[in-house]
Amino acid sequence: MRLTRVLRGEKTVSIDIEVEECTIRMIMFSGDFFAYPEENIEKLEESLKNCRNLECIDNAFKTVENTLFIGVNWETLKNEVVNMWRALCK
Repeated sequence: MRLTRVLRGEKTVSIDIEVEECTIRMIMFSGDFFAYPEENIEKLEESLKNCRNLECIDNAFKTVENTLFIGVNWETLKNEVVNMWRALCK
C-alpha cells in the first residue's frame, strides 16, 4: 500500500511511502525545505527502507541526527513517518 502526506508548516514537505507486510519498501521526502548536509535526506530514505518496526525507524533517524533541517521540524517529520507506517500496517 502507498500513502502520500503533505506537511505544511514553515515550508511544504511531501512524504511518499510504500509499505508491504509492515515493511517500508520505498520512502521519499520532497518539498521546499532544506537539509544540511543535503545528502543526508537520501541517506535517511535509504536507512528507512526495509524497516519493519519502530526501533528500526528510530535508528534510521539517529543516523542523520546531525542534519540541520530548515523549514520543517525534525521531530514532526519523524512522527509523521511513524504515523504513516502504522496506518499502512493495519
